[in-house]
Amino acid sequence: MTRTRTFALTISGLVCLIVATAFTAEAAPKRRVRRANPAMKPITDTPGLPRVLLIGDSISIGYTLHTRALLKGKVNLHRIPTNGGHTAKGLAEMDKWLGEGKWDVIHFNWGLHDLKYVVPGTGKLAAPPEGKRVAAVEKYVANLDALVKRMRKSGAKLIFATTTPVPKGCGGRAAGDARIYNAAALKVMHARLVPVNDLYSFALPQLGKIQRPANVHFLPEGSKALATRVAASIIKALRGAPQPTIKDAPKDVKWIPYPAMTDEFEGKKLDDAKWHDCNPKWKGRLPGFFSKKNVTVSDGNLNIAMKTESLPDLPKGYHTFTCGAVKSKTKVLYGFFEARCRAMDSRGSSAFWFYDNTKEIWTEIDVFEIGGKAPKHERAVHMNVHVFHTPTEKKHWSKASTWTAPSRLADAYHIYGLDWSKESIKFYVDGVLRRTVKNTHWHQPLYMNFDSETMPKWFGLPKKENLPSIFSTDYIRTWKRAG
Repeated sequence: MTRTRTFALTISGLVCLIVATAFTAEAAPKRRVRRANPAMKPITDTPGLPRVLLIGDSISIGYTLHTRALLKGKVNLHRIPTNGGHTAKGLAEMDKWLGEGKWDVIHFNWGLHDLKYVVPGTGKLAAPPEGKRVAAVEKYVANLDALVKRMRKSGAKLIFATTTPVPKGCGGRAAGDARIYNAAALKVMHARLVPVNDLYSFALPQLGKIQRPANVHFLPEGSKALATRVAASIIKALRGAPQPTIKDAPKDVKWIPYPAMTDEFEGKKLDDAKWHDCNPKWKGRLPGFFSKKNVTVSDGNLNIAMKTESLPDLPKGYHTFTCGAVKSKTKVLYGFFEARCRAMDSRGSSAFWFYDNTKEIWTEIDVFEIGGKAPKHERAVHMNVHVFHTPTEKKHWSKASTWTAPSRLADAYHIYGLDWSKESIKFYVDGVLRRTVKNTHWHQPLYMNFDSETMPKWFGLPKKENLPSIFSTDYIRTWKRAG
């Protein structure tokens, strides 16, 4: 009797346990299995094609597959098998990411994870004061510099992609910080001669269409748009950087591109990381006033206009004409500088020149000054060097020279080059050496300038029927001598 009851109770307990277990399993929500991101899937190399590595955060993950599709049959496009995170993570894992293989190009970015604010010790996004930046700008710069040095040892050509914009409303990130971190990063890249793919400037004007609201991430069409820029930068790197246009160039001189003063003017506005759209310390040569509205970028050209107009409240002496100026934000000492330009078809000047004016020293190099429709100057390329003052010389002097072209300079684009070294200053037009000056005084870092001025005593004031006129620059490319 006891044995029968015990057995019955045991069976009853088992049934309850089974029913309870089944109920619990049925009631519990099904756990979603997270699928592997196809962008992270390793690829098999096609023999004979260049090997390219993408390094970056979730923004780069978003454009990886689109970039791979654009470059299909042209490169083997790999990416690191993770989110690249912040620069400290990059330093810790770089050797593993590079592996044993040879890389032809590495396209990389860090920034969004360095500038974010997190609760210390947790990694949880939080606004300040609770949240602290993952890496202060100074630490970001130091890490980025170390990363460039390490990647360069691989022998690959490097491309840095600027950090894309941070919109308002992003938790743990402040709008405007991407601009600050990019400015710091560009100093590293310019110093290390690393070409830049400026995704920030590309994305900024169209954020409303391509980026998610209050989110650093992009819509599918945004990732596709970024991919076109990434693919183009990779193809450009594989083709190799253009070299200076020099006929019968010496074979023992190797030129390295200098990105800080190189611009193809391919965007819709002037790159304000490199250029002022005016001359901050000069308003123009009387009576022509430098107006920022006369400086534009369109159709792959930097355009500087001269117009007949009198703006209100101009400083004394400025009237009737407005013109424009572009001045570099950094100075340069020595190099080869090449600009493809078309002079304006008026008596307004078209000029490409270098200068700096300090209390101790003021020197200037004029690659060209052209009066495209000034009588007796239509074919003249005026090349000059000036010394205004030095610690031992107080009186201005100059050495001028003119080369006469076979046709009017305003009718076509020409390539103007300057080879500035410790020993000499050489002037080129269309690849041919036109003038050489011994370098006795021009050892001062100088600002680069493009401008148009009124030259009443030299070219004469422009005739109103010839205005507006445009001074166009297709590109400015700069190189430094290797070693």
